[in-house]
Amino acid sequence: MATTSALTGGVPPRRFEFSTTDPDQAQDFISQMYRAQPPRDGRLDRASPVSVSQVSAGGLSHVDITMPPDLTLHLDGTDDLSVTTLVTGGVHAELGKHTERYRAGDVCLGTFPRGDYVVRCVDFRARILTVPAAAVAQVTGSMPDRPLPALRFGSLRPPPGAASRDLLPTRRRARSSMRRPCWQRRQEAAC
Repeated sequence: MATTSALTGGVPPRRFEFSTTDPDQAQDFISQMYRAQPPRDGRLDRASPVSVSQVSAGGLSHVDITMPPDLTLHLDGTDDLSVTTLVTGGVHAELGKHTERYRAGDVCLGTFPRGDYVVRCVDFRARILTVPAAAVAQVTGSMPDRPLPALRFGSLRPPPGAASRDLLPTRRRARSSMRRPCWQRRQEAAC
């Protein structure tokens, strides 16, 4: 029996897993998922791990992703909101005229409608929660028959300190809700 969650609109979660250390498979996967530049020498080395574990439902998505040690991605902007927690490594993001750097433990917010950006990942592993633009518009009070307002952050970095820490439980709660249905969580709490 498929499980559902109120958070995901009653849609059962879908899971996707991919993992390889084969450089050709890794390059193909990255090229399909992103517009990606190859590493400086033109090839991924023999020990370039790529792994993706994704759970998605009702437009929400939670991804645990590991990329090769040194990779530059050209990414297309989206209206969706992403909350990224960098687990290991570093990121150098070129957002138009602005450049930002992140390291393990940093939380990044992102939505870049109608724009492209470049991200250089070094020893990158991250957890990314993506919320559809329509859901963001709904909770911000947008009118149903009007176009979605453009939501754009001037920086990927949330305010320092408590604001950044507050995003971690939100990401964890959404991830948990997508993995286990509410009736199962209630049963566990009763034990």
